[in-house]
Amino acid sequence: MAKVLHAVYMALACNRAVRVLNCFFWGLAGFAMSAIYALTGLNRAPRFFSPWQREALCFYPPVEYPLRSESSPAVPLSRLDSRGMFTGAAVFHRVPASALRNLLDPGLKLDDALVSAGGEYPVAYLFGYQQDLRQMWTRKGGVNYLEFAFAIPGVELADSGATGYRGPFLYLPRLFLNRLYPTILGLLAFYPKRQARIETTEASFIVKSLIGGRPLLRARFGPAGPPGAPSDFSEFAAWRKLLNRPHINRFSRGRFVLVDYFWGWNHCLIEELRGVVEVFEDSIPGMQKGEFSDCVAFQIAAPFEWIPPFRSDEINAKR
Repeated sequence: MAKVLHAVYMALACNRAVRVLNCFFWGLAGFAMSAIYALTGLNRAPRFFSPWQREALCFYPPVEYPLRSESSPAVPLSRLDSRGMFTGAAVFHRVPASALRNLLDPGLKLDDALVSAGGEYPVAYLFGYQQDLRQMWTRKGGVNYLEFAFAIPGVELADSGATGYRGPFLYLPRLFLNRLYPTILGLLAFYPKRQARIETTEASFIVKSLIGGRPLLRARFGPAGPPGAPSDFSEFAAWRKLLNRPHINRFSRGRFVLVDYFWGWNHCLIEELRGVVEVFEDSIPGMQKGEFSDCVAFQIAAPFEWIPPFRSDEINAKR
C-alpha cells in the first residue's frame, strides 16, 4: 500500500498541471493566512537579530526571483516555487556518527568520508526567522514564523543499485515551528515538523513544548567579528557546501520525497558568532541532553527559494 501511495503522491506532485493548481491554491491560502496573522498580531516581527531583518529587505544586488546564484539549484527554478527571507543563526557542530545512524531510515546512509577519525559527524542547527514566505506569483501576503531545524548533511541512498541521483542530500529529523499554517505546509512535503512555543530575545532562541511550555532547547549568541559576504569567511565555505544540497524527507520505509531549499548566497550577509546551545531533555531526535559551545556559528540573512517535490532523475548532479 505504501508503494502505491508514494507513486500516486509523486505522480501528482510532479505533474505540471497539478503544480500550477497547487501554486494558485496555496498562494490564495497564504494570502488569507497572512491577513489573519496580521489581524491577530501573529505576523509581527520577533526580537531576533532585528537590524538584519530590515537589512534583508535591501540586499545588493537587488533580489530577483527566480533567484540567481553562483551555485546551481537541484532542479531548475521556476515561478511555481515559494520564496522568502531567512534571518537567524546557523550552528555547526560534530556529534557521534553512531547516534545519527540510528535516526536514518534503512534506505539511507551517512557519507563515510565525512566521519572523522574520532567517529564524529557534522550536523547543523538552524535557528531562524522565516520572513514573508509566499508563492512567487503573489505580490503580498507572506507569512512570518520562527523555526528551528536540525539537519544532517551528506546523507545518501543506501541502495547502490538505485537509479538517478543518489546523494548527497540534507536530511532533517526534526523541525519546530511556532505557527500552525507553515507547519501544515511542511507536513504535506513530509518534513517532520512539530508546532512548539518559541521565545526569542535579540540574541537568544528558546524552544518549548506546545503543551505545558516545557523547555526543550535554548541557544544564546554573541558577535565574534564584523559582518561580510560568505566569501569573506573561509571556514564557512565547507559548511555552506553541506547545506547546499536537496532535502530528502521520509515518506515511508525506503521511500522518500525530494524537495529543495535554495539559498540566495550571492545576496547573503553573514557574521561570525559565539554560540552556546543547551538541550534540556533527550526527546529531540539526535540531540543529547547537555550544553555545548565548541561549535562554529554564523548569523545569516539571505533570501531563499523553496522548490516543491521532484524526482531524483531531475536533479542536477553538478550543483
